[in-house]
Amino acid sequence: MKKLNLAIVALFILSISILAMGSLNSACAADEMTIQGTVNAEGQLVAGDQVYVIEQNESGKALAGMVDKKVEVKGVVSENEGVKTIQVNSYNEVQ
Repeated sequence: MKKLNLAIVALFILSISILAMGSLNSACAADEMTIQGTVNAEGQLVAGDQVYVIEQNESGKALAGMVDKKVEVKGVVSENEGVKTIQVNSYNEVQ
């Protein structure tokens, strides 16, 4: 009986470890991208025909103030219901 309980506990710990590793891999899947575009008057990054909502973190707020400037932005892009958002990690004005 003790061996059965020990086996159940070991299996439980193994299952939790596998789930935790899967969650970690999902978090790492959010890779940083580099996008060149222009900031419009609505505070969005426009790159070709793609529009990105700029997330309002510290870097994003500063970037949103660069209206009509061509910029290169490094950040993580996510999409929700067809709307793309970029979490800005860094940016530079491009001449």
